[in-house]
Amino acid sequence: MRGLLVHEWIEAVGGAERVLDAMADEYPDADLFGLWNDAPGRYPGRRVIESALAPTPLRGRKALAVPFLPALWSHGLRDLGPYDWALVSSHLFAHQARVPGVDPERQFTYVHTPARYLWNPELDARGASVAARVAGPALRAVDRRRGGALRHVAANSRFVQQRIRASWDVDAVVIHPPVGVERLTAVDDWAQVLDDRERALLESLPAGFLLGASRFVPYKRLDVVIEAGRASARPVVLAGDGPDLERLRALAADSDVDVRIVVRPSDALLAALLQRAAVYVF
Repeated sequence: MRGLLVHEWIEAVGGAERVLDAMADEYPDADLFGLWNDAPGRYPGRRVIESALAPTPLRGRKALAVPFLPALWSHGLRDLGPYDWALVSSHLFAHQARVPGVDPERQFTYVHTPARYLWNPELDARGASVAARVAGPALRAVDRRRGGALRHVAANSRFVQQRIRASWDVDAVVIHPPVGVERLTAVDDWAQVLDDRERALLESLPAGFLLGASRFVPYKRLDVVIEAGRASARPVVLAGDGPDLERLRALAADSDVDVRIVVRPSDALLAALLQRAAVYVF
């Protein structure tokens, strides 16, 4: 049977991409579709399809692209099929995808969150923009209608399950995302498996630091980690990457806290940071 894995957009780093990796491992013969693919080497030997948005100036400009996405997810996949089944990974509008040839009973949706822009603007400053406030009522109406029509929905946590019920009036099952617990606990001291450069970086960090590790985007509120360091008189380490990097560097430079930023740590270095941290702040 021919299957399609659908993802919002493919990036080099991010928790949603880790879930997509697990899906791709489980279904090695399925094609992949995303609005754009910014990690072309992530799935070697696989057919990874980009949307019509990818070659346009809107590529990667997520907030500007939002008004066009409902129509794109409804009609932008119609030349791809037919497929027998689809597994959709959604944190914005991908759950609205209509996949050619796929009966609604054969489309399965894994939800990281309903769109924060629309449903939880208090958590995401982008939802407070003038454009978001103007377009919000219409986009919420479309999102509620299309979300409510889904047959098989899973949430990544009970918290997101509650968000889905409040946003779309849909009862989702909870399937926690894959976490490599066995891999993390298999090494007593991750510092010992680092290369010389990463080990030197790790040893240069101050003792007893607070750790913030995530994608560098405003709604992750890594500024709060810096504030927690100030309040507790502890140094801070921020690990990750994303469009908020320069703002975080500026905040770090202006603070009276010892803040170190580790950009794109390897999996081994992130595990070592978790072992060394006094507190993980999320």
